[in-house]
Amino acid sequence: PDLLLGPSGEVVTVPSTASLSEGGLLPDPQTIANWEADPSWTVSFNAPNGQGSAPDDAVWALYNLDFPFEPPPGWIADDVSAGNFASFGLRWDNAPYLPNYKAADPVNSGGAEFSYLISPLQYSTAAGAPERAAAQHIQQAFTSPQTTYPANPAKDVPGDSADKPLHRLYYDTARREANRNAAGDVCEADDPNYGTAGLDCDEFPFATTYEGAAQHTYDPTAPADNFSAKMIDSAENQAGGSQLGVYYGYNRVIDGSDDGFYVEITS
Repeated sequence: PDLLLGPSGEVVTVPSTASLSEGGLLPDPQTIANWEADPSWTVSFNAPNGQGSAPDDAVWALYNLDFPFEPPPGWIADDVSAGNFASFGLRWDNAPYLPNYKAADPVNSGGAEFSYLISPLQYSTAAGAPERAAAQHIQQAFTSPQTTYPANPAKDVPGDSADKPLHRLYYDTARREANRNAAGDVCEADDPNYGTAGLDCDEFPFATTYEGAAQHTYDPTAPADNFSAKMIDSAENQAGGSQLGVYYGYNRVIDGSDDGFYVEITS
């Protein structure tokens, strides 16, 4: 009962030159009984703008939290004096395409997130779900990729797990358009007049990702025709697109390979 436990925190930043301001205090070592009575505390970190990597002024940090312990008098800790509790990934950015960007107030512009875990983008195939047709298309691309177009017996569409994430494509507008055009060519080959029937050409992976339909054109090492394009109801396609846009904003997904996400289909 006299064993004392107390947290110890260390922060490592990328870029290494970034400076963080810290608020709050780590509590002093306490007994287990005291921790059970009052187990919480608050520590905050702020990364002032202007010291991150381009183009989004992004600063990453790893907060390593340990719990060194002090054995009471008469007791010896044999080669054990601390236990690693957790490591928290943090990121700050000032991306102009994400919420809270304030060009007129750069000091208070931007936002922060925990970057070690990102919740999946969820689409539903349930009856009445506004994005149902888009969800069904993605589900088909995940579970039966060989049945989707363009034909590719080796197709293995990414984006269904954290092991095969998608990455947001924002700044290269020409590549986004190339993604849409490549998918549109597949839909048009099926029905040149699909737009007049209340249908949209839905593509997966999304045109706003680096894994989109034109990926092989920009990255010859990536497999060709590793996407799916399908005509679906226009309203349901647009509902899926709206959900994707909201998801990007809520999770502060930035352009590039440093921020991956995946899609989960529910019913």
